[in-house]
Amino acid sequence: MQYKNLLKKSIAVIGIKSLAAITSFLFVVAITRLLGAAESGVYFTIFSIVTITALAARSGLDQTILKLIPRSKEDKGLLYKQKKYFTTRTLLIGFGLAGALALLSYSSELNILALFNLNNNQLAFYAMLPAVIFLSSAMISANILKASSKPYTGSILESLSIPALTLALLPLLVTKYGTTGAGIAYTLSALVTCFTAILIVNKNIKKAYSGSQINLKEINASSRPLFVVTFLQLLIKEGPVLLAAITLSKTDVSMLAVATRLSLLITILLIATTTILAPIISQLYNEKKYVAVYSLISKATMVLSIFGLGVITIAIIIGQKFLGEAFGQEFKQAYIPMLLLMGGQLVNISTGPVQTLLIMSSNERLVKNSTIIYTICTLILTTISSFYGINQIALSICTTTSIYNIWLMRASYIKCGMCPFIFNRKHNENTV
Repeated sequence: MQYKNLLKKSIAVIGIKSLAAITSFLFVVAITRLLGAAESGVYFTIFSIVTITALAARSGLDQTILKLIPRSKEDKGLLYKQKKYFTTRTLLIGFGLAGALALLSYSSELNILALFNLNNNQLAFYAMLPAVIFLSSAMISANILKASSKPYTGSILESLSIPALTLALLPLLVTKYGTTGAGIAYTLSALVTCFTAILIVNKNIKKAYSGSQINLKEINASSRPLFVVTFLQLLIKEGPVLLAAITLSKTDVSMLAVATRLSLLITILLIATTTILAPIISQLYNEKKYVAVYSLISKATMVLSIFGLGVITIAIIIGQKFLGEAFGQEFKQAYIPMLLLMGGQLVNISTGPVQTLLIMSSNERLVKNSTIIYTICTLILTTISSFYGINQIALSICTTTSIYNIWLMRASYIKCGMCPFIFNRKHNENTV
């Protein structure tokens, strides 16, 4: 069966995502070891600003590409027009947002550097600022490749290329330039990845002006809610680090950043599975093959849950010792926040790819509204918790993440007739 063959390819994608996660982990270790706890806190703060802004530049096109391009494969003219529109739009927004950040860094009334206690780190901030443009463009081109004909190449460019190149450049540049050197390393890596991705996309999608016209209304209708969802999700990940940068010490920021990134190791398989399943679910659902969709996500949820339980068990047993050995003895303080954050992520993967299911079944608005409420609650609780410490911040995030994913699971049963939870194998025959 065609879809089973596509599903088998997920093994390679999972391998790429796993390698990317290992590389990203080594990158975090290198940052903390080379810069120390306080200066790595500065780096993570700037990194959070850059990644949030780069996501804003993509304006919701990531998931829109995965949803629309698989339907345009046979129409070469439409495929080319979509590619041109997606890349041009992202590049222009990226330039605009990077320029806005530069202006805010000079503002006397709303100075972004003063807000996040980066007044003594202007050079590091400016060194990483161009990465907004390169990172956003690279991610769009990588998603085009994933959704069209080169899922492996797209996955490598999306998740592996930048951390691997940055890791290679860090020792030389950090030794000479400190935190600024780390910013330069990241920007250069994003630049190389961006141009590589654009060249490969242009090679694979040739100029073709015949065929259907691009449907801007459909693109905007899909991208707006998806932008809200993806932007708020990244804000959930990076926002607490920025809030901690305002109220806590740079060392505490570094602890929270490390705990956050380690907790996300539990979602490696979910991210990889979502990458390969999103276009398959979209196509199956469009063809009204609901039983096949349910079978697909149920099996994926079972595997994801077993993996998550294994990771968190290992973290409980050796986590504190591991933090001390890998990052330095002072990072043992990140043990409790890491476990709390992992608890929230365990609920996330145990509910399966519910968000992807809802998005690909045209329930973007529901996901958007749910994510808005989730983000507001998380940021309010995180803001209050930031006055008490990183353990309280982690507990707030764990609580809201768990409630959010349980709600989405319930919504998927109501809207799609499917409840892909490890302990709930039923589905609503009347709906599907």
